[in-house]
Order: sequence, then structure tokens, then C-alpha cells
Amino acid sequence: KAYLRLRDDFQQVRYRPARDGYGDLQPALRGADNGGVELTRGGWRNPLYAPRPTLERVAYRLEDGRLVRRSWRTLDLAQDAASVDVVLLEQVTDLRWRFLDEQREWQTQWPALNSTQSAADAAAAAPPVGVEVRIKTRDLGELRYVFRLGLDPLKLVPRGPPAGSGGAPRPGTETDNDDTPASTPSEESS
Repeated sequence: KAYLRLRDDFQQVRYRPARDGYGDLQPALRGADNGGVELTRGGWRNPLYAPRPTLERVAYRLEDGRLVRRSWRTLDLAQDAASVDVVLLEQVTDLRWRFLDEQREWQTQWPALNSTQSAADAAAAAPPVGVEVRIKTRDLGELRYVFRLGLDPLKLVPRGPPAGSGGAPRPGTETDNDDTPASTPSEESS
């Protein structure tokens, strides 16, 4: 149950920062090694067409020896925003996170801290390429999962050369004017 929830949430990560209960802008995904992770995810089904977004803010935390998934009904939180907590795993003794950056190096915090980075820059930081979680439990031992985020890196950067530059298209972009990114070799073989 815990693995499926984690996998589904990380595969549905969206690059949409959210506001916290104080109105401050938070990154689309943020986390620390021995803390929790908070993210914006898409794909929240709405079969009854309730007046709510399809994006959802989700957090994972270690609370009293339990791995807890917390979610909110609104994306940008008010101070009194109620959360829905679901216990995914009992008897957890340790929870550790790592985040894979674009240079394929592991970071223990996301967004990775930079001494010259402002709070606005940190909030605008794109999510990492991947996330590793290590969960130590009394009955199962250590569990390690690595998730590739479901974001398309081509959609996070501008496509093609700037207008009027006369330059060649960037690698991985189409030369015609459609909005479909070029397929990768792995997509062509599947």
C-alpha cells in the first residue's frame, strides 16, 4: 500500500508551486533528508465534478513511528486548511529522502540550497529528476525505493530557438510548429 501511494504520487508530480498557510510561495516539490516531502501532484480524479482542481498538495511525514500521507483539498492553503491523513506504514523507525538533480547527483535537500538563492528563486525551482526514499521498519527492515518523476523535462524548458534568432532548433525539439515533443529512442522502441 505504501509503495503504490508513493509511486502514484511521484509519477503524477506537476511543476506548479503552491502557497502555504501564510501566503508564501513554496516549490512544487520540497523535502529534506530526515524530514518530510511535500509536492504538487496531478491526476486527482473528480468523477462527481466537484468544484475543485485536479491538482492536489500532498506531504509525507514520519509521525509517531508511522509513515503518514497528508493531503489537502485545496492547492493553495489557507491558515485553517484541513488535511486528510492516511497511515501507510506502521512501526517505522527511520525515514530518509534524497533527490536526484539534473547533473545526476544526489542532494539531501530540495530545492538544493544555494547561498545566493532568494526565496522566490527557491520557490520557482523545478522538481528533481528522481526521488529516493529509505524506510526502516521493525518488521520489514530497510526498504529502498527510487522513483523517476513523471515530468517531461522538455516541457520544463523553452522549446526551440528564441524568435528571430535564426538559430537551429535545440536538440529534442521538432522543427515543425506542432506542440508535440520529439520522441526519445526509448519511446520509439516501446
